[in-house]
Amino acid sequence: MRAILATVIVIAILAAVFIEIIAPGMNWSAAAEPGAVEEFIASRVIDGWVTRNAGNQTNPLPASAENLKAGQNDYREHCAGCHGLDGGGRNQLEAEFYPPIAKLTEDTQEMTDGQLYFIIAKGIRYSAMPAYEPHHTPEQIWRMVLWLRHLSKLSPEEKAAIAAELHEQEERHKTATEAH
Repeated sequence: MRAILATVIVIAILAAVFIEIIAPGMNWSAAAEPGAVEEFIASRVIDGWVTRNAGNQTNPLPASAENLKAGQNDYREHCAGCHGLDGGGRNQLEAEFYPPIAKLTEDTQEMTDGQLYFIIAKGIRYSAMPAYEPHHTPEQIWRMVLWLRHLSKLSPEEKAAIAAELHEQEERHKTATEAH
């Protein structure tokens, strides 16, 4: 019993030293690459949390033109600032994020509808991904999931429209920056 208690005390002391002395001396900048241990622990914890809690439901809404348009509008208003109009992860804030902003047209497409819904609804603490559930209906969130799925299947016309809008935004930003 004494050996167990001594082990627990040593672990607690080491954890306190790490938290109070070592960790504050590390580079916690969002522009810095994290170490392998930090990245491993963070990704395991977040992936495990999503997998355990998300469920495997499929989107109950059909991918109708009306639902896609509503999802696109919500995405444009709430998501495009960080994820980009095309879902490519190029944020409009010209800022660095860690963890990096998800590219919604890549690995994110491998997630289930339930996982995407869960992440949008609940958000992810300490990642800049906000929770939309408190202020959006389930139907609005499911429509955003529909649009996320659609991002990897954009038609040439949709891609051209997004490219034109991105170019227009860049020009406005450039003009505003030069004015200062």
